[in-house]
Amino acid sequence: MEYGLRKYEAWQRFLWFVFLLLCILLAVPFHEAYLGLVSETPLKNTSMDMVKSLEFWNQRHWLHAKPLGSWLAYLAWVLVLFLVGRVLWLVWQLFGKWLLARTFPTPETQVRERPAPGTGAFSDLMMRRRAPDPLVRWSLDLRRSLLRFVFHPYQRALFNFGSPHGALMADDLLDRQHRLAEIDWQVISGTWVTFRWALRLLPLLALFQTFWLIYQQVQPVLTGHKDVQELATTLMPSILPFVQVMMVTLIFALGYGLVSRLENLYLANLDALFYDRLLSTMPIRSSDTLLILEALQKHFRDVSQMLERLERSMSARR
Repeated sequence: MEYGLRKYEAWQRFLWFVFLLLCILLAVPFHEAYLGLVSETPLKNTSMDMVKSLEFWNQRHWLHAKPLGSWLAYLAWVLVLFLVGRVLWLVWQLFGKWLLARTFPTPETQVRERPAPGTGAFSDLMMRRRAPDPLVRWSLDLRRSLLRFVFHPYQRALFNFGSPHGALMADDLLDRQHRLAEIDWQVISGTWVTFRWALRLLPLLALFQTFWLIYQQVQPVLTGHKDVQELATTLMPSILPFVQVMMVTLIFALGYGLVSRLENLYLANLDALFYDRLLSTMPIRSSDTLLILEALQKHFRDVSQMLERLERSMSARR
């Protein structure tokens, strides 16, 4: 079971790493196309009346300014694609959970297809293990289904119920389901670490870009090539990188909070789906039950033989 759980965790981490690489690569054409739509020339009139207008605060000419303007736009597009991708992934997995729930074997099916009782509890259990259990057949169908490659609920169900030996014991399934749930929560929560670090880095880069633009505006005044009175109006556009990036960072933070909580809700509902709809309806089949029943059967056989010997000895005395 340890091998299967490690394989499941490694596969999930690999998929999320591929998703991050796709966001990084796809951000390149989006970033270049976006910069092509942004004007490189700022507004000429930067009076105080213009500062109060929305047109002034919507200027994005600084994205073409060196050294970090283009990098800020690229990093923002990576975060946009990451958030949009997580939303699309969440919607897709909710659809997969709905499809998986429709394929679950119902309790009525398990009761109806249960084998006829034998001469004892041990024989009943052995017949039940050899019988084509609907849950075992359902797990075999999971292995043949192509949906396991695109839906996370199918992958989790396959690693939980896809036993290659065909013996599904309740205690093993419960333990495996609990550990799979912990893996999912840790992996999906850990995939946001890169996003959070990029979200912290974005304002710092914007602050550096703002200081650099201010330095470029102040340097002519220090060298005497520009009047100090002109400095007030020329410095205002220099603060645009920090102000705009802070607003974008706030939007990203709100999006992260919303999407991460929706993902937590999805995982909680997925856990409830496996526990309430499937595992709770299974008959109790502990892996120790066979050993206990074998020991009891041997004990009853010994007691029966002792009683037969006592009966024979009492008959011989008579």
